[in-house]
Amino acid sequence: MITIYAIQRTHDEVQLRRRVSLTTSEHTSKDFICVCFGNESKTKSLVSLGGPPDYYLIHWSWIGDRGKIEAFQILRGGNAIYEVTINPMPPHGDVVVTGNNTFKYYNLGNGLQQLKQEITAKENQGSTHYTTHVWACGKLYVCTNQGEILLLDCKSCKGRIECSPNDGQAIEHAVSSNKYLITGGEK
Repeated sequence: MITIYAIQRTHDEVQLRRRVSLTTSEHTSKDFICVCFGNESKTKSLVSLGGPPDYYLIHWSWIGDRGKIEAFQILRGGNAIYEVTINPMPPHGDVVVTGNNTFKYYNLGNGLQQLKQEITAKENQGSTHYTTHVWACGKLYVCTNQGEILLLDCKSCKGRIECSPNDGQAIEHAVSSNKYLITGGEK
């Protein structure tokens, strides 16, 4: 179950007020690996990634009180999946899922549609163990367990960024601001 709370601030006090709980019977996992909000103007959107064994990508959307749930099984067993995000820049609706030997690109436009299956070996000469990813300035940066940072633009891989650490140490976290890409990991 996913619960959404409203944050209320009064002077020096912060309180949480329960707004809505989201549930589904579409998957057998008891865990959610990752949850993220969409940024569309009319439709409120949330994408969640259920954990093993079935790794379901669930798109929750609602306009006012009318809700809709779409579930899509992206992997059964096998490799671990770590993260899902929605592109915060217009046009909204691009969703990316990354994990060990897993890169999947979806669009929420008319239902959950898969656009790109993987980063090909030609596009990436290094590791395919994608540990994290982040959107920055309309581009997608995908990090690996070998310290590589790959740049994707318009759904195609432009290659490894030259200033990537590429030191064999995993990049496990990435965040961005309007001027910086910040990564962290081993060591």
